[in-house]
Amino acid sequence: MLTQPLTHHAILTLVEPFTRSGRQIDLAASDRLERRLIFKSVDHALDGEGQPSVSEQLQLHNPETGLYRLTRINTWRGQHISRISVEGPEPAGLLASLSKIDPHQGFVSGDGYVIAKSYRLNPAGSLELTTASALISDLVLSFEAPTVKGYPAEYDLQSNTGQHLALPDDALALLGRPWSLLDRSKDGWRGRIKMRGREPALTQLGEDRLTSTVTHLAALLNQRPSDYHETYSRQRWRVFARRAMPIIAIIGLFAVTAALAKIKFPPGSPWQMLLFNLPPLLMIAAFSLRELPRIEIPPIPRPLKLDAWQQPSLNP
Repeated sequence: MLTQPLTHHAILTLVEPFTRSGRQIDLAASDRLERRLIFKSVDHALDGEGQPSVSEQLQLHNPETGLYRLTRINTWRGQHISRISVEGPEPAGLLASLSKIDPHQGFVSGDGYVIAKSYRLNPAGSLELTTASALISDLVLSFEAPTVKGYPAEYDLQSNTGQHLALPDDALALLGRPWSLLDRSKDGWRGRIKMRGREPALTQLGEDRLTSTVTHLAALLNQRPSDYHETYSRQRWRVFARRAMPIIAIIGLFAVTAALAKIKFPPGSPWQMLLFNLPPLLMIAAFSLRELPRIEIPPIPRPLKLDAWQQPSLNP
């Protein structure tokens, strides 16, 4: 980590390729001690008359000798923010790499929602999804892609109005096995989405499942809570069966173990050894899973007794 501040000469050298591309440094916003340079915003118009433009701001950070991190922060409609970061040994090359990417690429809008996605540009030149945020009516979704291979993506749901978001815990598990049940958090709900694969397919999978999550929530919030059970009855019963599998497996295991205990095995029989070691082996297998199964007697799906998804805050 470099500790000496950027000199005036070093700043002039670093900004030269940016100046040639028409960008101007914002010295007042830059931090010489942190070795971080901020450039003034540039607007990129979207095709079509009357469409809002994207405001682009570049930040160049030099934390170590021979290492530069260039981040492009794009803002759309004044509130939706998409970031793309790239690292390398030479600022001009980083600028050239980011300049090839459409500033509007990180934004997706649909019926009742806007998604802003952030990426890391890897050495191969492909984008890797890192985080995303979505505004769905008065609901804010914050998405974080997995940083460790094989682990799930995580997301948070919060009301943008400060009210309590009264969602059923199976609201997103309806979409399929990759989606977990919702867990209550301090300000809303938290969930996970299973992710498998390698880049670039992993990013495509993350974007697809993020879009499925957001469009499903937009459709859900557009209907009355009283219609929820009737609309998704079949999917809710599938989730119920999925939730019941761990407890059914445990009951079945006890039943099989009790039945086998009544059988007289000859001394030294492998079946006797298996029966004796089965419980600890299953316990080790369960704790070796990345996500422990939820042992519960799941509630039977029933109509919701709500008149609105937004309820007065539980902690006024």
